[in-house]
Amino acid sequence: MRTRRLHIQRPLLGSLICMIVCGCANTATPPDVILITIDTLRADRVGCYGYSEALTPTMDRLAAEGRRYAHCVSPVPITLPAHASLFTGQLPLRHGVRNNLTYRLPPEIPTLAEAMRTRGYQCAAFVGAFPVDSRFGLDRGFAPYDDSFSGSELKMFDVQERAAPDVVESALAWLRQQPKETPVLMWLHFFEPHVPYTPPSQLAVRFADSPYDGEVAAADAALELLLAQWPRSRSRLTLVTSDHGEGLGEHGEDTHSLFLFESTLRVPLIVHWPGEVAAGSVVQTPVGLIDLAPTILAWVGGDPTTQLQADGTVLAINGTTKPRELYSETLYGYEAFGWSPSFSLRAGQHKVFRSARSRAYDLTTDPDEETDLITRATWAAPLLSQLDSLVRAANNGSSDRSSRQPSVQEAEALAALGYVQGAPPRVDDTLLQATHKRPDPTEQLGERKRVRRAMKLIRQRRHDEALSLLREVLAANEENGFARSLLAACLRDAGDSQGAIAMYEVEVRRQPTGVEPRIALARLQQAAGDTEEASQSFAFILELDPPDVNVFLECVRFLSAAGSLPEATSFTRLRLTRGEDDKTRSLLHVAMGWLCLQAGTLDECQQNLDAAERLDPDAQLHQLKARYFRARGQWALLLAYLQPMPAALANDPLSLALLGLAHEHNGDATRAMYLYRESLGRSETVALAHSRLAWILATQNDAADQARAHAARSLDLQPGEADYHDVYLEVLERLGLMDDAAGHAQQARARFPDHEGLKQRTERYARR
Repeated sequence: MRTRRLHIQRPLLGSLICMIVCGCANTATPPDVILITIDTLRADRVGCYGYSEALTPTMDRLAAEGRRYAHCVSPVPITLPAHASLFTGQLPLRHGVRNNLTYRLPPEIPTLAEAMRTRGYQCAAFVGAFPVDSRFGLDRGFAPYDDSFSGSELKMFDVQERAAPDVVESALAWLRQQPKETPVLMWLHFFEPHVPYTPPSQLAVRFADSPYDGEVAAADAALELLLAQWPRSRSRLTLVTSDHGEGLGEHGEDTHSLFLFESTLRVPLIVHWPGEVAAGSVVQTPVGLIDLAPTILAWVGGDPTTQLQADGTVLAINGTTKPRELYSETLYGYEAFGWSPSFSLRAGQHKVFRSARSRAYDLTTDPDEETDLITRATWAAPLLSQLDSLVRAANNGSSDRSSRQPSVQEAEALAALGYVQGAPPRVDDTLLQATHKRPDPTEQLGERKRVRRAMKLIRQRRHDEALSLLREVLAANEENGFARSLLAACLRDAGDSQGAIAMYEVEVRRQPTGVEPRIALARLQQAAGDTEEASQSFAFILELDPPDVNVFLECVRFLSAAGSLPEATSFTRLRLTRGEDDKTRSLLHVAMGWLCLQAGTLDECQQNLDAAERLDPDAQLHQLKARYFRARGQWALLLAYLQPMPAALANDPLSLALLGLAHEHNGDATRAMYLYRESLGRSETVALAHSRLAWILATQNDAADQARAHAARSLDLQPGEADYHDVYLEVLERLGLMDDAAGHAQQARARFPDHEGLKQRTERYARR
């Protein structure tokens, strides 16, 4: 078989020529574009794809009235990188997002939403689960990017998702506010039918033996809910697809991520556009998810050649789409377990795999991929060579621009969905070399089952059994990064923080320049109260210059709180000299504003506040602004800013205390007392509320006996605040405890020699 070489160094401009050859739609009145991704939906579990047990009338109707692509291929069977490819038109080995959680879409890569905005589209996204949270970079170009499931705290092995009807409700509420004459691009992400399979009660009974199909039916019903309420006055281009499929036990894989068989790579693609796309048409030529971004943009009159850097091609509206090779990969087994990475390339109905064990299948005669032709098919070797060239050119693919360090809570949230995470194995090989040195994932399912068994034991708090099982796994495969992380989490959950710390200290020695084990170690040291060791770990991470700004800011916050304010400030100033996207720079300016506030350099604090707001009008500046007004003593501005309370601060106890302080300085002690008590009712750890309440009780309510407990509590919470010592001394004086006051004043004066109030009290006590 004669094959042609694919190039990943630049977009496949030749494939975009079909935009000219096949023609584009009439875009005089641009249509609304609805893109629905139904997470984990296999093509062969939808009725219009031949599955008789399906309850998918909405998708079936859209296919009957529009077009169905018989073979649509995902470039990676993992949620985040698949969506990154869908919205950029790039393969994972170009955009660099190779897995969930530990990657973020680089800011310099153009996205479909950004390109559509230049066409006058309002772009909004409404997503159903944590793997596509905005922190992973898919939000660029969308406003809003509604991931409101993020409001809840991440807990160990919790699932963060929301049901498809809730996603639809949010999307329709936004749509009703949009002018009819303004076209919209809306992306709705349904998490059904991802594990765990829990269809609604009315479907759970019908699909008791196949809850996966029940969740597919639930997603279809949500789709109908969306389309039924779509305003008839708005023209609509609708695309329904998925990010990847689901193993459902085939080839030994229950879910997805590990293998590249059709069960997890083949996804539905249905396009509905009355008057433009021929009704009832079926395209047999294999296409890819990477084709969607350039196709959508071209069909509404955009220019993918200049506005995107896509590897995909523009699909013909009506006509023939030129066949070409389709690449897929998964690094999941490599990064999580230390097994071989896997790559595949499909040319028509011929498909090859490159892993520790390479394979070849003819999908025409063997759609279930049961007969390996690697030693018999003459077309296999040339196609494998072409695949190797792609992988070799990309090398390891992951880079500073796309990698990120997850929190422990994030990793545990994804573990609840079946995604286990780990750092890449400690080797210097390229990915292609790793396929020759690491075990084949299909032969390691027993190891994965043991790890998943350990996760279940941890949930059941059977820590001893889990620890024993995980140690067995690591004894057999020391490169299993997730098993190491899970073992540390198990030790931590069992109360053995020192054991968990010891584990990560070993890992740090194995990966001296690795950020992931160091951040885990630093967090454990922090939780154990070992401030000195944690400070050293966080400072070393900053020396490594972590690309993920959230990890950087976590380190800065810890160092400033631990008393290393100059060091934290220095690192932040240096980071601000680097090229970053506007949102990241805004976050850095917010952090710098906080650091300046702590240092008392208020003019510089104001400069950073202004810079953050210019770069990102939606920046979370409310708390910083309130504290800035307090530091300036601008009580009228503070009162005006906090009353009425901004929604972002409505549940913030400290902001309530600050509002009380503004009222107190405005002469309204009664209102101030009420707000201080409200603050403490929400959190008894607000030192400011304790101290100011103590002052009013002692000086204006003749209740120094009540005030003493509040004054003492403020010092327990924040002993480094000189004013709180001054209030405590006032309370002791009002109680007549002058000896106690004199002794405390001497200690406080030694600690805060420049505080005028403490100085006066000490001198007065000395004359007593």
